[in-house]
Amino acid sequence: MGLDTSHGAWHGPYSQFNRFRIAVGRACGVRYPEDPFSDGMIEFPQGFGNTYPGLYEFFCHSDCDGEIDPKTCVLLGDELLRLTPYVEPEWRASVDRFALGCLEAAKADEPLEFG
Repeated sequence: MGLDTSHGAWHGPYSQFNRFRIAVGRACGVRYPEDPFSDGMIEFPQGFGNTYPGLYEFFCHSDCDGEIDPKTCVLLGDELLRLTPYVEPEWRASVDRFALGCLEAAKADEPLEFG
């Protein structure tokens, strides 16, 4: 069992998606809980949601269902692509793939669906 998103953005185990979020968080100053079953909260730098609304949605979004609307997909895709050089090298291809999936969804005026 794993997470599949539309538009080829992600396909893999939930545990790997959690590690992906942690890596993205480290690159942009967000502390994402390492244990997804803990009561740990996501810690954002001051004003993060206003400055990076796409990434804010990425960190707060459910990893097992729902969707990200096309407008937010554009923001998220662009923000992830700008962040790629700062992500640990082993996660850069995943960041690019997720970003391009978001941009593909937005170009088709479709949401990025999680399931």
